[in-house]
Formats: sequence, structure tokens, C-alpha cells
Amino acid sequence: MPYPTRSSTKIIKNVVCRVLVVISLLLSLVSCEKEQDKVEDGVSLELAKERKANIGGVTYKLYFSIPADRSEAIMAESTIFFELFDLIPVILDFKEAKENILAVTSSDGRKIPYTFKNEHIIIHPEHLKKGRNELVIQFKAGESSLNRSDDMLYTLLVPDRCRTLMPCFDQPDIKARFKLTLKVPSRWRAVANGEPVRTEYFNDYKLYEFEETKPLSTYLFAFTVGRFSYLERYVGGRWIGIYHRETDTSKINASIPVIAREVSHALDWMEHYTGIRYPFDVYNVVAIPDFQYGGMEHPGAVYYRASTMFLDRNADLTAWMKRSDVIAHETAHMWFGDYVTMRWFNDVWLKEVFAGTDVKFSVLDKKIILSTDIISPEQDKQMKVVGKVVDRNDEPVIGATVKEKNGSGGTVTDIGGNFNLSVSSDNAMIDVSYVGYQSQTVKVREGKNI
Repeated sequence: MPYPTRSSTKIIKNVVCRVLVVISLLLSLVSCEKEQDKVEDGVSLELAKERKANIGGVTYKLYFSIPADRSEAIMAESTIFFELFDLIPVILDFKEAKENILAVTSSDGRKIPYTFKNEHIIIHPEHLKKGRNELVIQFKAGESSLNRSDDMLYTLLVPDRCRTLMPCFDQPDIKARFKLTLKVPSRWRAVANGEPVRTEYFNDYKLYEFEETKPLSTYLFAFTVGRFSYLERYVGGRWIGIYHRETDTSKINASIPVIAREVSHALDWMEHYTGIRYPFDVYNVVAIPDFQYGGMEHPGAVYYRASTMFLDRNADLTAWMKRSDVIAHETAHMWFGDYVTMRWFNDVWLKEVFAGTDVKFSVLDKKIILSTDIISPEQDKQMKVVGKVVDRNDEPVIGATVKEKNGSGGTVTDIGGNFNLSVSSDNAMIDVSYVGYQSQTVKVREGKNI
């Protein structure tokens, strides 16, 4: 029996290698077929569990070009970074037409084949690797979850509608970091989850670059662009930003200080209650005309219905309490829902229960502090008392009612929380009240709360 030669051994090795490659490809194809057979419209619990077990460390680097003409498409690009633990097909959610997917490539520009089936983009294992992966997807943004008018646009992706905007892993327990860049018309403003770190100005457009967010569920990703006014207030050691489209100056002057103070109080109360600092980097109020809900708890860009937020000084108690309630509720969600999130949609009720319970304590816990000084009366004139009303953060309470106990008339504090009141004697008692706060009584002679 002849011994195998060196050349024949090499041939045998090559054949074996090729056979193994073919077997591997066949197994991969079988695996892909099985994965594709499991893919159905929407995001099934089975798919969600499989992805959660195999995918982590997700970051979306996003770019959206938003034209002024609402009839024009929004062109976009997403670079998706993720860790892959097992080499199996990766299934992304995208509830749009296949034609909206313009290209899928690697970081070096190499075209990556994919299958599009039942609202999903399927990337096969031979184009992936264990460990860190990077996919670049160019696409036309879906608009079914974009609320778009001639001079404004805002996203609303709750509960599972991020996939209608862009390719993603649209399930609450795969949290991701979002690094966003927006191209918008030059006269528009933009606000998103992250704080703006760079704004570039060009002739007819602006580029906003936002700081990378803390980990967020996809339903909490948000941005708003359009013709907005912007104001900010420093209250309780933090900046509160307010984006709005209100044009009634009296409502703006009456409401802005109150909104900022209510937000600051709600944040302080939740930090004290939970023992956890505000979990995100920035808090912006975004007051949207005719918003679908009372509010929506996007970190960094908290949406509120504008008509609830901007009230005139003659608004009734119900309107004032409604505003306090919704601010406290959405702020409570920063901890219950945003920072700690349900694994699946069947537990949405839980975050609402926590936020709804804590808001009652938060609204009732606000306290005002009154100080007074006696102005010695001149002959034939009433005694005068001057004072100041502040909250527990030493911020002025504007529009508080101050009057002598059991007396008639009274006065209202000015923009600095100051007041000037006529009283019957230096033994008089003064009541001060403000919507949503505990009422306080002070003895004029002592000038302190009792």
C-alpha cells in the first residue's frame, strides 16, 4: 500500500476545509431560515427575550436632516454599535417600506447584504462577529410617529413606535445611548434628550450636535424642532430650560417663574425621597400646543400640553393644581420609568402607579416661608407691614395672597416675592396662601412662621 505524498495530503486538507466551510454555510443558512420563520410583524416577546440575551452595549449615532417643507422626506443615517454574544442573525425593527432603506454598510463602507421581512431588517451571521459590531444604515425616516406641521416637528415614540421612525431594537429592556445631530432650518430651534454641545450656523440651516445620553429605552428617545422661544431659570441650584410658543405676554410673565419653581421642587422632592440624584444631565420643559397627552417623560425634553402650563393670574384653583400635578407626575417618571424601566410592556402600569402616588406627596409637600418688618405708622395713617414670601429653596413666591387674618382685602406678592400690607396693629396675624402650597400664618410682631 503506497504512502500518501506531501502533495496528496495537502489536497485532502483543502478538500476537508472546503467541506467544512460548505457545512458551516449550510448550517448558517438553516439558522437564518429558522430565524426568518420566527420573524413576524411587530416585536414578539420571544424575539425580545432572544435579543436581550444576545445583544448589549447598544449606541445609536444618529443624523436627521429636517427640511422646512413638510412635504419633503427626512433623510437620515444611523450608526448602530452593539456587542454580540453569540453568532446568530441580528434582527432590527423598522416598520416602514423596504424602499426607505437606502443602504446598509460596515464602518469601512463595505456593503452588507440583508433580508427585509415583516417589518424587520435581518443581518446574517457571516456579516457579523462576536464582540463589538458596527452597522451604518442610511434611510428615509418614517413619519407615522412624527407630528409635523409647517413650522414645528416633534417625535412621540411611546410605547413601541421608535421602529416607525428608524431601524432599532425597539424593546424597553435594551437600553441604549443616543448621540444625535440635527440639521434644521436656520430660524428653528432644536431640543432633545441630551444637552446641546455644538451649534453651527449656515445661510439657510443650522446643525445641532447633542451630548450622548445616559442609557435610555427606545420609547424615550425624543427631539423637537421648530419656531420656539426659549427661556431658562436658575432655581434651587439647577437650570431649568423652557421651550414654548406662547405669545400672550401676561401668561408668559405669570407662568414662567411658577413652572421653573414647580419643576425644581419636584426634582428636589424626588431626590430626597429616593436618595438618588436626578439621573440625567438636563431638564427642559417643552410646551407643545395641542399635545396629545398631559405630558410625556422624555429625559432632557419633557413634553407638556401648552394650555396646561401657561395660565393667567386669574386661573382657578383647579387649573393651578392640574399644572402642579402633571409637573410632579412627569418628574417622578425620571426615576420611575426612565431610570428604572419595566422589562416588557405588560408592566407599564407599574411605573404609572409609582409616579401617580409620589406626585400626591410632592404637590402637598411644598412650603412657603414668610418674613415681615413693621413700618411705624405716621399720624392718622394705618400701620404698614412689609415682607417677603419665599419657598423652601429660598426662591421668591410670586402671586401669593397675603392678608390680615379675619380681615378684608389683602395684597399679592410681586416678582421678587415682596409685599406691602396695611394691618390693624402690631399684634395682627397675617395669612399667606398660594396654590399647591401649605398655607402659613405669621405674627407681625415676631415676623416668623408659627
